[in-house]
Amino acid sequence: MNDRWRQPGRERQADLDAKFGAEAGFWSNLSSAGDVLGAVHRYRTALAIRWIEGLDLPAAAPVLEVGCGAGLLSVELARRGLNVEATDPVEAMLERARQTAGGQEMAGHVHFGLADVHALGFADEAFKLVVGLGVLPWIDRPEAALAEIARVLAPGGRLIVSINNRTPLHALADPARLPMLAPLRDGLRRALATVRPISQPPPSRPIGFARPADLARQHDAVGLRMIRSQAFGFGPFTLLGREVLSDRLGVELERRLQRRAERSSAFLDAVAAQYLVLAQRPG
Repeated sequence: MNDRWRQPGRERQADLDAKFGAEAGFWSNLSSAGDVLGAVHRYRTALAIRWIEGLDLPAAAPVLEVGCGAGLLSVELARRGLNVEATDPVEAMLERARQTAGGQEMAGHVHFGLADVHALGFADEAFKLVVGLGVLPWIDRPEAALAEIARVLAPGGRLIVSINNRTPLHALADPARLPMLAPLRDGLRRALATVRPISQPPPSRPIGFARPADLARQHDAVGLRMIRSQAFGFGPFTLLGREVLSDRLGVELERRLQRRAERSSAFLDAVAAQYLVLAQRPG
C-alpha cells in the first residue's frame, strides 16, 4: 500500500481533494439520499440555515462558504439576499455547485471559485460570516485554516463550522469500528498489503476528529470565541461493518435520538457523530 495513505500531511491532503473530485457525484447526491447519512446531511444544512437566520445579518452582507460542495447552502443564503463567495478546492464540486444555482450567479448574490481554506485569497476582515460544513475533519492543518478564517472575518463576524466526534455512538456499538482498535486495524491492513498488494487506496475517511471543547481551544488560539454548539447525527448502526437496520428504520431511529439530544441529553451529546459550532471574532 502506498505510504501516502497512511500518513496525514499535505500530500495526503492533495490525495483527499482528488478523491473528493472523483466522488463528486456521491457528495452532491447525499442531501437527497433516503438513508441515515442523507438525513444527517439535511439536518446539518437546515440547522446551519436556522442559526444564520438568527444572526440578523444586514441585507447583502458578505458571506464566505469554504468547502461549498454541491452549493446547496450557498444558494439558499444567496436567495436570502446575502452576497456569498462559495469556494471549494475541487473544481468538480464547483461545477456541481454551479448546476445547483441553475448556471446563474443568482443576480450577483453568489460567486463560485476555487480556494484553499489554508490560504484564502481574500482581504483581511472581508466577511461578516464564514461557514464551513464538513471541512475541518478533512484537512490536515485545521489550526492554519482557523487562523486564515479569523483573518478574513470582520470584527464581530461569526463563524459556523461542523466537526466530527472521535467516539460516536454508531462506532462504539460495532466491534469492527471501535475507535480504540483503529491502530490494530491499520496494522492488519498494512500486513495484508505486504502479502497481497492493494491497487486501490482505502476509502476516504476524515483526518481529524474533535469535540467542541477541543475546537474552543483552537478558537482561542486564533482570537475567536465559541458561542454555542449542537450535537447531531446518530448512525448508521452496523455490526461488523454491515448495516443492521433498513434505511426507513435507521432514519426513524436517528430522528428519535436527535429529538432526545435536542432536549439536552448529556449522554447523546457526548456520542453524537457531529457537532455544529458557532463562534465569533470579538468586535
